[in-house]
Amino acid sequence: CLRWKRVSYHAWKNVTYLDIGQIAHPTDKRKCISHCGRNLKELHCDNSYVLPLVRKQCLQIEKVAIRFRNQTKVPNRIAIRKNSRRFRNPYQCSTANQRVDDAQTCERQLLMGLKKLTHLKLDIYDIRYTYFYFLQYLPAAMIELHLLQGSEALVDLTKLVNLQALTLNGFHFKEGSLVGIGNLKKLVFLNLDNCEFVINGMTKQLESLSNLELLSMQALTLTTDDLWMILRRNPGLKVLRLSLAQEKTFQNVKLMQLENLQFISASLFHILKIIDQVPQLKILYAQKYSKDFEEFGQLQNSRSIKIGFGEGMEEAAVKLHDVLPNAVIVNAWAEKEIGLFSTNNWMIKNKYVSSCVKPLRGKYSPVSKLTDDCLAYIFSYLPMRTRYDVILVCKRWRNVSKSLGLGKYFDIREFSEHENVREYIGQFGGRRLRDVYYYNGCGLSVIEKNCPKIERLAIDFQFRCCRCLPYEQQKDRYNIDRVPLILTKFQHLTCLMLKGANFFYSQELWEELPKCLQELHIFNDNSKRSRTTPGIFLVMRSGI
Repeated sequence: CLRWKRVSYHAWKNVTYLDIGQIAHPTDKRKCISHCGRNLKELHCDNSYVLPLVRKQCLQIEKVAIRFRNQTKVPNRIAIRKNSRRFRNPYQCSTANQRVDDAQTCERQLLMGLKKLTHLKLDIYDIRYTYFYFLQYLPAAMIELHLLQGSEALVDLTKLVNLQALTLNGFHFKEGSLVGIGNLKKLVFLNLDNCEFVINGMTKQLESLSNLELLSMQALTLTTDDLWMILRRNPGLKVLRLSLAQEKTFQNVKLMQLENLQFISASLFHILKIIDQVPQLKILYAQKYSKDFEEFGQLQNSRSIKIGFGEGMEEAAVKLHDVLPNAVIVNAWAEKEIGLFSTNNWMIKNKYVSSCVKPLRGKYSPVSKLTDDCLAYIFSYLPMRTRYDVILVCKRWRNVSKSLGLGKYFDIREFSEHENVREYIGQFGGRRLRDVYYYNGCGLSVIEKNCPKIERLAIDFQFRCCRCLPYEQQKDRYNIDRVPLILTKFQHLTCLMLKGANFFYSQELWEELPKCLQELHIFNDNSKRSRTTPGIFLVMRSGI
């Protein structure tokens, strides 16, 4: 649409955040980067092959998260072959080693060219990537750095003296392979999970850090004296996460001197021993528990403390109520405090970057220049998934779709991912839907509750499993007996299609069909079975 292209030209200037993983086609990824690259402040890449274009277009970027060489495959190779002159994958090489070398060269050139970079996160999935040569070319103003899924590597942090958050996950450091970590005086967040140090004097480098607030050292073995030295040097520590192998140090380390400690991750057996010694403790996260609670039977704690449990620890949660009657038992995986170590979000907010995009409103808004009919005509060319995504962010389009009745049709086959389908139907489809095509594997309860005025319904039983269905409802995924019960609630149903069905021998289904039904279409994926024959005769007798 040329009209929409002209109107939306100014809207691209407001796009400061882009997630490449949400764009399916490789050509569309290039177009999005070319449109908004000059104004981008934050970029998330799921593949490395777009990095050459990012290096040319996104010079003002400040936050970058890249998943390096995610299987080194490019989707839709036919489209790429047709546009080989315009779009070329630099990693389609003859050998794997050559591909990795070219990838490292491209990534190094990209990160060296981003002069305003302050936040960087790298997911590394290739063990041959062992030399982070580009780190010495990063800007000195770097605030946050996360290197995940590493191996044996040479990491030089000498230049990054302004770092406030650092993650080194899964690295094996030998003598001289980790340089400069002791000079990070401004470091607040430190994550060394699953790392192995074969370095003399590594503890002395960690002892020089005195401003830590969040510390995670899972699978990192330290002596009691070394751990106590690190804790004593960081009196402002709020979050502490240690491995189960280090829990014996709790008996010797006096954690009560840490006045701001709020979170400890360890087994329940050792946590209960120190719960009275840490009066300021607010949150516990138990990774394991002891089945023997008798020795804690006399413990009566008057504080309201929150205790989080992982999967499979329901038994411990029930028993702990008798030990700590005032404790609040929660699901640890749903707590926001647990997400501090996932690095899915940035730990340090950049004061120079606005956290939200400033919308264009009033007479300056491009959407306000279009009439309702014109806007509906433009959006009619978009796929259904895109129209629903626009409803989430555009209030004008949401009102137009309701007033013109554009949300009467829903086809789940147009959605590549079904995680948000139930939310779409519940919030934006619902009572306006008249024509629905749905998978039985996604659960029919959402249609039963939100779509009472359906006139045309198609249920596909060939799709057996879907992640969008809640766990507690997955056991009803194959329950065919629910179909007649659901059909009775659609009093306006005139057309019904059942696809992939080989079970219609029960008379209950045909007795419960709505009286207003005018059309019935059944497609059996295995017509050789004779058990569908009684169902066919029942349909003929029903007089539809």
